[in-house]
Amino acid sequence: AQGSLGLIRKADKGILFLDEIGEMPLAAQSRLLRVLQEREVTPVGSTERIPLDILLVSATNRPLADRIDNGEFRADLYYRINVMKLELPPLRERGKDILEIAETLLKQRCEALGRPLLKFSPKAIQAITTYVWPGNIRELESTVSRAALSSPQ
Repeated sequence: AQGSLGLIRKADKGILFLDEIGEMPLAAQSRLLRVLQEREVTPVGSTERIPLDILLVSATNRPLADRIDNGEFRADLYYRINVMKLELPPLRERGKDILEIAETLLKQRCEALGRPLLKFSPKAIQAITTYVWPGNIRELESTVSRAALSSPQ
């Protein structure tokens, strides 16, 4: 949407993070590519070009190469944004890291709720470390938040 150019403009001299870039509509991909190539934006209804200095960081959980093959993602945008690739394994492949992540999330949630720090029971630890987590980190965050909210103080 054209309003997204305003958000891009706010990222000037900073980092623009685009989550789930693989879901971006083709028309928006075209506008983003133009912004990245020209390093400027033109606000709606204006002829003034405003220079931009941004670092783009994007994330996706879907292989963009497949989206390109299906005509759902622009190859030229892919090559523009695929400068450095960092692949993070899904939670189900993180082994014992899952427990450390869950404990960090639990601590953060307890602090946000102003509650005493909770600890996972052995049964909860087993469930956390053996579950497949198809929803990945968002599912883990939601589960930990629900546990913190429903736990008696």
